[in-house]
Amino acid sequence: YRGDLGITEPRFLRTQIKSTMNLFAEDREEFNTNFGTRERGVSLSFNRRFLKKFNADISFVYSYKKDYPRDSEHILVNEENRFEPREILTISPSLVYNATDSYVRPRKGLFSSLLLDISKGINNPLDDFFRYRFEVRKYYTPIENLSFALRGRVGDITPFEDASTIPEDQFFFLGGTSTVRGFDENLLRFDLAGKALGGLTSILGNIETRIDLGPDFELSFFYDIGSVRNAIVDQGTDGFRSSVGTGLHYFTPIGPIGVYYGHKLDRKPDESAGRFHFTIGFRF
Repeated sequence: YRGDLGITEPRFLRTQIKSTMNLFAEDREEFNTNFGTRERGVSLSFNRRFLKKFNADISFVYSYKKDYPRDSEHILVNEENRFEPREILTISPSLVYNATDSYVRPRKGLFSSLLLDISKGINNPLDDFFRYRFEVRKYYTPIENLSFALRGRVGDITPFEDASTIPEDQFFFLGGTSTVRGFDENLLRFDLAGKALGGLTSILGNIETRIDLGPDFELSFFYDIGSVRNAIVDQGTDGFRSSVGTGLHYFTPIGPIGVYYGHKLDRKPDESAGRFHFTIGFRF
């Protein structure tokens, strides 16, 4: 759950820079994890569009964050620090290039984004790190009613000091509707208890064939692959896991509605063969 209250100046100091100040509050519980996060804060961002296809942005964020155990789990003595409140300052520059022909239903063009978070904990050293995220998407339509979509994404967290311990709520997780379909949310990598494991590094790839079936319907076939590495505990695997599947989308005036079924290609013991996903609005 998230709430935002902001004010935007479209021409900051009479320039072509758009500035936004925002107050936010968020309570988040990721699926298949044993913790939740409460976060409150304020952000100030500056955005500049240039050469029609580029967007440059820099934001400054102060946040007050606190993790809490879920399902009434008992806090172990050696985990008490994990649930202490934290104050964080983050500077986040980003650059986005968008040359696709549609935001909702792209058929051709290229999209790429490069984001950097420079995070500094005010009252603790846990949130002292650089976080990089790079994503590229390519859309190609060789013939009418047949399109191909490809996506690659890499994320990495580098602590200021090698011995630093990064909080689990800052880690990368994969698996589920928006990443590797056929897996439960965040469960591409999991521990011995079956809980989701995040890592300092994530690699994601998707290939999708899309067939236009007529008024507002689209059939797709996909191959997803991903890897979560440098996990908080040495359980699970750094290797790639993958899935194949099919999906059906219906495009409404407010966005697409879709259903997917993904099948795991490297099913582990006690895992399901695959799973269905239902989406509203999401489509890479």
